[in-house]
Amino acid sequence: MFDLEVLVASALIMMVFSFLYRDNIIFRVVEGGFVGASVARIVVVNMDTLRRTVLAPALKGNYFWFISVVIGLLYVTMFLKGSTRWMYRIPISFVLGSGLGLALAGLMKVSLSDQIIATASISLTGVPIADMLSNLIVIIATASMTFVFFFTRPSEGVLKYVMLIGRVFLMTYLGFQFAGTIMMRESVLIKELTYILTGDGIWLIPVAFALLGIAVYNDYKKGELQWMG
Repeated sequence: MFDLEVLVASALIMMVFSFLYRDNIIFRVVEGGFVGASVARIVVVNMDTLRRTVLAPALKGNYFWFISVVIGLLYVTMFLKGSTRWMYRIPISFVLGSGLGLALAGLMKVSLSDQIIATASISLTGVPIADMLSNLIVIIATASMTFVFFFTRPSEGVLKYVMLIGRVFLMTYLGFQFAGTIMMRESVLIKELTYILTGDGIWLIPVAFALLGIAVYNDYKKGELQWMG
């Protein structure tokens, strides 16, 4: 007996993979369904948040949170014409200002002060040789990469080589970050392929290839396959 949930999920995954051939109506249907479901979820979550954080306190006599609702409703003025249209900038300024302030506060602590304290507390003595080499690399990388963004003086003499070492560490870091992103995407792909191949969705693969073959043949007859001459 086939599992309907697995079949539907596998079919949707294959419909998304159809974009690898070219843009088509099947992919657009899944894309529209995904966007619609995402928007619906956001609306439901926001309505529940509004109920919990505004309506529930209001029933207890706390009307202070209605101020945020009024500010949020100013977004509607974006679609109006006339002298009131500028008012949509008020909620945008609140969101950007508070978000930027919270982000900078967290980044200053985690990415700057904590890193400076951690680097300054590194010891090269009284530790195993492997830890000593690791700590030495951290110190050299931190110091040299700092000079990469030192633009007040020309890169000449010793500073030129220090900046070169910093660029090497910087490009190594960016390479690791890019490789990590690619590996994360590959893990998602492997997970989806495993989901299809190890479940009932494997029986949909011949159907998918048959439909792909029909699409390729029709495009070839119309002369739309440029890579086939």
